[in-house]
Amino acid sequence: MNARKGRRAEKRLVLEIEEFLRGRVRLGFVMKGSAVPAWVEINWLAHGDPSEILARAREELGLKRPQGSWVWATSTLVNELFMDAGANAETIRQLQRDCIIPMEMALMSQTHQKMLPVDLVTLGVLRLRSHPHAHRSPNDERQDRPDPFETDHE
Repeated sequence: MNARKGRRAEKRLVLEIEEFLRGRVRLGFVMKGSAVPAWVEINWLAHGDPSEILARAREELGLKRPQGSWVWATSTLVNELFMDAGANAETIRQLQRDCIIPMEMALMSQTHQKMLPVDLVTLGVLRLRSHPHAHRSPNDERQDRPDPFETDHE
């Protein structure tokens, strides 16, 4: 009996990891009625397929979002991602790996768990616009600010 419980627990863990890596963990939190942590709000953007993200961006184009909400923050980051990467799937994947996933991981830490949506947008825009693959450059004033997601800054 214990072996069967162990296999079921392993199977659940594998399914949860698969959902995480597909960028689909938010639904699990909502279905359980759990509070949704900040990192979950960008999980789909960090791990989602570029074509799915592009489709979502097109669906949301022009929609009004309550400023300061998580929906607004993720929508803003999606738009920023596509302004920096265009529709180039490889550039999107590179920006996901170099910018969005590190933000998601930092949000999982104790330091950034209580981050507000507006702070996430500010930092996400800074990271995306500063990336060498971005199609545009950040404003000079933003470039001088340290990135709080970096662990090496002084």
